[in-house]
Amino acid sequence: MQNPKLKPNAGRFAKWWYRHQVKRSNRKYDIQDKKRKWTAIRYYSMLGIAIFFVIAAHITMKSTNVQSTELNKEMSFGNDGKSAVITKRIFNPNTGTLLLKFRIDSGDSTDFTAVDLDKIKLSFDGDRYRTNDTKLMVYPTSQNTVALQYLNVKHNFQDVQVKFHDKAVNDTNVGAVSSLSSSSSSSKGLTDQDTTIIVNNDKVSIDKELQPRTQKKLAVEQVDDDIDTQNKLIIANNNAISKLNDLIKDQEKDIKLKRAQSDSLTSDEQQKLDSSIQNDQARITTLKDKISDAKDEIRNAKAQISTLNDNKSKYEHGKLDLPKPY
Repeated sequence: MQNPKLKPNAGRFAKWWYRHQVKRSNRKYDIQDKKRKWTAIRYYSMLGIAIFFVIAAHITMKSTNVQSTELNKEMSFGNDGKSAVITKRIFNPNTGTLLLKFRIDSGDSTDFTAVDLDKIKLSFDGDRYRTNDTKLMVYPTSQNTVALQYLNVKHNFQDVQVKFHDKAVNDTNVGAVSSLSSSSSSSKGLTDQDTTIIVNNDKVSIDKELQPRTQKKLAVEQVDDDIDTQNKLIIANNNAISKLNDLIKDQEKDIKLKRAQSDSLTSDEQQKLDSSIQNDQARITTLKDKISDAKDEIRNAKAQISTLNDNKSKYEHGKLDLPKPY
């Protein structure tokens, strides 16, 4: 906006009028300038908010409607009672490293825990794995544990899925055949059970120090985890023994008090008292049996720790008697 011009030979009134016009013109300019500034502020504010939401939508993990499998929940598969348990799920969003750890139970009723991992087929799915955005390695870390290491996982991935399938021959399908039709019909009714373990983005533990690991390091970590489990078992059993001993002391006190009353009782009452004391003694015997069982568990746990320490020493020296990664 241009100000009015003053003629060189203008009189007093003309000069006054000129100054009045200049002030008026400046006020109009100031109002228009403020309008332009407020318009620019509103525009850039809205643009900033829009950019913020776009960035937030990109950074934030995508929600998923697939239910995640709980930690330490047994998931059965196959026909021999096998089960798989996810024990850890750790993610570093900065490096895109996702580490999942599983324990596989053979279903054997004995203390034999080793599983032939070659007879267990793993297949994989999930929003990022399907599009081949990630790399995946499977590392056996003991005779019944496996670690899965995903690399280049997007920070906002939705989920990954691991399916367990037992490749062992189902002996219920094998036997003498009386007719081809009966063989065909019986085999149709028997299907192997698979199980899928799902890990959602909102259920992982974030560890920004997590880096890709070798089979050796993962195997040593697994041994440390197993030793920690056995130590916790020892502590739990020692606590149980302490409580059981307290209960025995309480029972022995009760028996002593009951016997102190026997002099003033009738024969009927004495009979009832003797029966009550026998029940207390039977309970003490049961409590002592439980203490014996707890001591057995402690001995077994200590033996396990000794074996695990031997394995750890071997692994640390590179002697990995484990199936190869794939």
